[in-house]
Amino acid sequence: GGIPMTLSSEIFDYLDTLSPAALALDWDNSGLQVGSRNAPVRKILVALDPFEDVCREAAAMGAELVITHHPLFFNPIKSLTDESAVGRAAAILIQNGIGLFSCHTNLDIAPGGVNDCLARALGLENPTVFGSEQLLRKGLIPEQPLAQFLEAVKSKLGCPGLRYVSAGKPLPQHCRRRRGLRRLSCRSRCRRLRHLCDLGCQVQRLLGRPGPGAESD
Repeated sequence: GGIPMTLSSEIFDYLDTLSPAALALDWDNSGLQVGSRNAPVRKILVALDPFEDVCREAAAMGAELVITHHPLFFNPIKSLTDESAVGRAAAILIQNGIGLFSCHTNLDIAPGGVNDCLARALGLENPTVFGSEQLLRKGLIPEQPLAQFLEAVKSKLGCPGLRYVSAGKPLPQHCRRRRGLRRLSCRSRCRRLRHLCDLGCQVQRLLGRPGPGAESD
């Protein structure tokens, strides 16, 4: 009995059939982040981000491998200490002999990957790949008020909150009404994006892409 063992390399090879590493963008850091390519594996923890609590959970359940969408390392690492969240997460993995493998932009771009699933979840009609990096999906939805669409996004994606901006496009003339206008400030790393968005505007054409993820301190 017991759980059958496999090598991490076999798992990585299988993941490459779903989201080929060759699809990853140049700036990305998909692939093996921590550990060995030939480690024995019986238990795997799958998560969106390799945060500290995820790494602790993997250790507690006796997992030998964590597979995430977002990588642990994006920028060149000058030190790994307990003074940063990245350092603490890496330490948990290393101390417990746990590998970390990430499928990021390659999974976003791959057919049937994150972007295609997102387009399907949002009900895009005739979705097509858009943009030189192939990260975007565009398509049509039934014309509806922006407020209605935003509520549908929250419901379909199961997210408790939603932030949005006008993406730099000027609002159509019929949308520039004083009533219902809300000034939205996209915080964090998007301080330059400050636009007026009218919840009464109608939306029909949709262009979507996932977020890049980020190291968390």
